[in-house]
Parts: sequence; structure tokens; C-alpha cells
Amino acid sequence: MAGTNVRKFQPRLDDSRLEDLRKRLELACQHEAAGAKVAQFESTKDRFGLTHSRFVELLHAWRDFVSPSEQGKQGRPGPDHDTWQAFEKHLDTFPHFVTSIEDIELHFIHERASSTSDRRKVIPIVLLHGWPGSFHEFLNVIKPLAHPGEDAPPDTPAFHVVVPSHAGYVFSSTPKVDSTGKGRHSGPDGDFTVPDEARLVHKLMMRLGYQHYAVQGGDWGSSVARYLAVKYPDHVKVAHFNAIPAPPPRLTLPLILSPLRSLIPIRFDPVLLLPGPLRYLVDSLQEITRGPLARSLYLQSWPKPFLSLANWFIGTPAPLTKEEQDCVRRADEFVATGSAYSIMHGTRPSTIGIICASDPSALLAWIGEKFLSWSDEDPDDADIAASLTLWWCTDTMPRSLYNYRNRPPGGPRWVSDMRQNYVYQPTGFSNFPKEIIASPRSWAAATCNLRWYRSHEGGGHFAALEKPADFVEDVRDCLHALWR
Repeated sequence: MAGTNVRKFQPRLDDSRLEDLRKRLELACQHEAAGAKVAQFESTKDRFGLTHSRFVELLHAWRDFVSPSEQGKQGRPGPDHDTWQAFEKHLDTFPHFVTSIEDIELHFIHERASSTSDRRKVIPIVLLHGWPGSFHEFLNVIKPLAHPGEDAPPDTPAFHVVVPSHAGYVFSSTPKVDSTGKGRHSGPDGDFTVPDEARLVHKLMMRLGYQHYAVQGGDWGSSVARYLAVKYPDHVKVAHFNAIPAPPPRLTLPLILSPLRSLIPIRFDPVLLLPGPLRYLVDSLQEITRGPLARSLYLQSWPKPFLSLANWFIGTPAPLTKEEQDCVRRADEFVATGSAYSIMHGTRPSTIGIICASDPSALLAWIGEKFLSWSDEDPDDADIAASLTLWWCTDTMPRSLYNYRNRPPGGPRWVSDMRQNYVYQPTGFSNFPKEIIASPRSWAAATCNLRWYRSHEGGGHFAALEKPADFVEDVRDCLHALWR
């Protein structure tokens, strides 16, 4: 293991916390069996959130998952390995480590490639989870990425796979604050932010001896990956995303600015060369084409010749296909009807943290609903139970909300859209149809040097968990094409 201060780690939860969790879940199941009241307006409409009937199913599944094996098997369908004891043994098949970086004790999995082919590329890659995820969602892709197998073509890349637990998540410690509540990082009052997380991840990769590496991310992990690519361009060679939250592209004014583009560095925005009044006009036009009018332009039946002419003359986005229009509508629907949780996280993180840390039923309702509504097909109940167990027994919920309380006003779309956050490295994008804030290819391409793209027929927000084979194939194909 390269670097210093890297120590082996055995992932274990405190026995007393597990026993307390078992008792709490048993009491909750008894309470439901006694006839808990259900809000009458809910019925079976999942558009109001997690339905009571599905909540009860998950509650019983979680209780069985953490119960001793001989109890958990009774009357429960599914394979015998769907227990915490079996999951714990599964965790032991991965090499876990911890290291101290700044004020964080950072946990990570580090699975090194074992390639015997001289033709096979071996690429360091860091996989970055989001909320409400953890390293758990990558467990089914780590070994296939690191060890392609003898049947794989000899030019299939292998990977040194690094999967960190973000600060405040599961086995990683929480950023420290002093007695007045002030921290040591870049946010208000020294609070910890997503760029701070990117800095920690980069220091981790340097400590492991990877001077050049690839980044992969979805959800908040995509923002961390973007900051890594932007802040450390001499080290991050390729980026791959399974989520690129992006608004309509900025105007480019191709007829006016195309002569300038051939004369200026690629990392410079030619709009900045315009005189002040003209630049203000361009920015104003951009806001118009990215607001309500944009939805009319891109989602209604405006004539395609008009849209194509506008694209050619003033740089508005090209007309969208029907599939891309559906993609934008789904993202808009999520923002309108499914994003209230993020407002709560951003404005009252202490309140929701206390609520979810006070009772496992509260954590199940808040996080279990996300696994169900953000996925194309429901994950296995055991996967949800494993994630909930990791979160509950490590108090992850109240520790994990820094990325919301310090997020930009416009959210992750705003991060991707900022000119200074454009990713110039070769970038790949795997577009899964049920991603909560999906973006058309042309919109995503405006935020990065998009050189590889693949659209899927199935899959949602938790791509590595939902579609591990597709995820592995995409990462392999993308890095095979772009890594130089």
C-alpha cells in the first residue's frame, strides 16, 4: 500500500447498537400489528410518498434482516444469505482501509487489479456515491471492474478501484468543529462542503500513489467528480458520470464568436471577451432561453426549422428528440413533486437529522422511500435493509447533510452550469432513463467535453446497484475509449 498512515480496517457495527436496533424494530412491528392509524388521504397512491402498506413490508423485512439467522429465516421468502450476519461476511471479502486526512478519518475500499495480460490497461478509478448512498451500492461492481476474468477480451481494461465513504458517512468520521461550532473548511463558519470532499478524495488518491486517475460519480458523487476534474486537471484524466444535472446550454452566438474561438485557448469562454453591454445582453438572452420560455421552446410543438435556425444563429440548444423531451419532463416533474426533501435538508438539517436519528422507523420512511421512488425497479428488500442498518448503527443521517446545507441556490444543475466548472477532460455519460434529474445528451454536452455516450432502456438513480452489469460494461467501454 503506497503512502503512509493507511491502515487495514474491519467493518463492524457495535453489537449493542445492533441489539438495540433489533428491539426497536420488533416493537415497531408489534405496534403495526396492533393496528396503527393510517392517513386517510394516502390510500395506495405512492405520489404522496411511501405508502403505509409498503412501509410495513419494509419494516418486517428489516427486522428479519437483522435478526439472528435462525429467527430471520422463519416465514420469510428469499435466499438464506439475506441476513446481517451474511452481509457482514460479504463485506469481509473486500479490502477495507482507513486513513487520516486533515481532520477526517476516511474509510475506503481499495481493490487492486490482478491483470496478467500485457495488452490490458490498468486504470486507477475512484467511484463516488451520493445521498442516501454509501460504498454499499458499489459492492456488485468493484470486483468485476478490478478483475475482468480470463474470458474477457485481452484489451478490456482492469481497474484499481477506490471507493471512499464520504466524510460523515458510515465508517468515515465527521468534520470537526470547535466549541463555538466553527470548522476548518471552506463553507460558512468553516463548514464542510462538496469541494472540501473533492480535496480529501484527491489527497487519498495521491496517498495511494495514483498520480493519474479516473473519476466516476452519480448524485452528489457527480458534483465531487466534477470538482476533482476541474481543480486537479493534471491528475484526473477521464471523467465518467451516470448523472449530469444540466439546464439548457448557454448561448454560444456562433456567427459572432466563431472567428474568436479559433484564436483563443480552449479553456477560455469567448463570451468574456465581449464588451460589457453586449455581454449583459448575451447573459440576458441566456436567462430567457433557460427559463419558462425554454420549456416552451423545447417541450412544445415549435417548428423544428425555427429551432434549428435559432440554434445556428444565436446558439440556442438544438431541437430535442421525443425521448429527450420525455427526459426533461420527468426531471421537471421530480423538481416540482419530489424534491421537497432537499429543501428540508438544506434549510433544517438539524431538525430532520434529529427526527431520523430518533427512531429506525423514521429513517426507514425517509430513506426507504428514496430507494423505491428513485429506482426503475424496486431494489431487493435486503439491499435496502443493509443500507439502513449501516446508516442507523453509524448515525450517518444527521452527519451526512453538509452537502445540502451548503449547496448552491440552484442545486446541482447550477454547479454543472457554471463556466468555471466545465470539465475539459474527455468525459463519458451513461444515461439511465429513470434518473431523477435526467438531462438530454446535448444539455449534458454543454457542461463537459463529452466524448462517449450511452443511453439505456432501463435503470434509475442507483445505477451500480440496479444495473451492475450495465454499469461495469459502460465504465470499461468508456475508459477503454478515452484513457490515454
